[in-house]
Amino acid sequence: MTVASEVNRSGPYIGNGVTTNFNYGFRILDEAHIQVIRSQAGVDTVLTLGGDYTVSGVGNDAGGAITIAVAPTATQTITILRSVPFTQETDLENQGAYFAETIEAALDLSAMRDQELRERQDRAIRFSGSDPILGSELGSVATRKNKLLGFGTNGEIIYPLGPTFVGSTATGVANVDSRAAAQVTTFDASVNVVRTGGLAIPGDGGGAEYIRGVAGDPGAFQDAGGAYWKLAKTINPKIVTANYTISANDNGSVVKAGSGTTGLFTITLPPASSLFEGFTVTVKNGDTSRGKLLSGFPADFGTGSGILWPLQAGTVGIVDGAWAVLSNPGVWTPGTFIFFNVDHALGSNVNSDGLGTGAGAFATYQFAVDTALKNVYSPKRNITIAGPAAGEAFTEDVVITSTWGATSGIYLKGTPANPLNTAWQTTGQALVVHDNAFVLIDGFRLDGIGSGRTGLTAGKLSFIETFNMAYGTFTNGVHIVTNQGGFFNFGGGVYKVIGNAGYHINAAGGSVNLFGAAVNIAAGVSMTSWLIGSLNASIYTTATYSGSALLAGTKYQLFTGAVLELNGTTLPGPTAGTTDGGVQVKP
Repeated sequence: MTVASEVNRSGPYIGNGVTTNFNYGFRILDEAHIQVIRSQAGVDTVLTLGGDYTVSGVGNDAGGAITIAVAPTATQTITILRSVPFTQETDLENQGAYFAETIEAALDLSAMRDQELRERQDRAIRFSGSDPILGSELGSVATRKNKLLGFGTNGEIIYPLGPTFVGSTATGVANVDSRAAAQVTTFDASVNVVRTGGLAIPGDGGGAEYIRGVAGDPGAFQDAGGAYWKLAKTINPKIVTANYTISANDNGSVVKAGSGTTGLFTITLPPASSLFEGFTVTVKNGDTSRGKLLSGFPADFGTGSGILWPLQAGTVGIVDGAWAVLSNPGVWTPGTFIFFNVDHALGSNVNSDGLGTGAGAFATYQFAVDTALKNVYSPKRNITIAGPAAGEAFTEDVVITSTWGATSGIYLKGTPANPLNTAWQTTGQALVVHDNAFVLIDGFRLDGIGSGRTGLTAGKLSFIETFNMAYGTFTNGVHIVTNQGGFFNFGGGVYKVIGNAGYHINAAGGSVNLFGAAVNIAAGVSMTSWLIGSLNASIYTTATYSGSALLAGTKYQLFTGAVLELNGTTLPGPTAGTTDGGVQVKP
């Protein structure tokens, strides 16, 4: 026989969960000269002869078939390779009989081995025949460890420095020495933050933190695995000693170093459209000369010319990415530390810090909240957002997340003198606060439009404090909800309940404090229960109740480790409270 075909592989065959017979199209001399590979999701498994499959057609020029014990599924493929041993087992006796078939079989095995080696070589990375590079041997372990494999200007093999750390499943943070290194790194799915030491090399002023993003995010880069990472904050400041134009990569700080020279330097702001939400830079004039901060993009200001801020020696300023709400603040004197803080009203962009006003009006509370959070740098003050005029009503659901914790928050202001005059209507959840946000709400009447609505929700590790509130009708819904460690506190003023609800309070894992509240209940109000507590919720009340009694409803329902401290008060509701055991009711 001869080996007249160069075919030495068949497949891959896609499984269907039924078929077990698969053909191979090449000659073999022994059933052991077959290798069967099952692949799934990029993982190859070599099957075992006899246990996983059997072979037929040994010696046939056209090949034969294998029969697999378990049919591969639609997510699996089968590949069949010829795999002959790299041995020579033909033993010819000196001056013995000559058997052509024996010699031919040995030659056939040799040709089959050559085909197998060629198949492997065809899968290797090779230099072309015309390439002048003669040597391709890798360097020693000491030369190439913790390095990338690359090619120099002449095509020779080189070993540039590569990242030595691409992820941490414990913290979800990856540390690399530069953004350039991060761009050639594939990060584990557990990594959510990439921290770099520099832009091109460590310490070059480009150290930053990046979070997962999408293509087109300002300041973003794409890693070797195809994931996008957008700039979150700058770790070490960009140091400049001459005129400089700020870019999205400079989020955090741009410092003008002191050089003792004279003259005028210029720091130029980029267009606001090129910046991401939360962008801020610090500009410090450490020089002895006078500088300026310039925006050359009039459209960002709604003015006919760019805005220039003088930078006196010793000045430090914080600039955010929403230039539209800023105007010329005048000269910054030496030693001044300026914040562009903005108090937003619903109907205007009024800046109560006296740094100027902008044009346009907010359409919704959510837009007002989002814009205020984006434009206020200082974490040591509340942001006041004034509501509509008395007698007006609006329908909107607002979500607030992560202000600055206990140091400041969002203050939503309706009509504190008479909360019945400002109706906040919801077709879902009127206000949801979560993830460390701190919100004060004052002077509203909450109404649910439809069934199953929710008024105020203090979610994960957040805080809501109310003043002068009226709670209207929430059919089969809830006035106040706390969950996942959220906290609700009565701050003072009017506390009216004027409409029916499924529950006034649902503390599902959070805390409620009604210390000193004087609750007034309107006539005709009924509920399933005044409050429901579960999931280790903590409810503390010293409230007093006036007006009318609830027409229907239990005083409370407690489940799953809830704690209710009454401090001598009696909750509204004609029916006694109920518990399921494992809870505490402290009279």
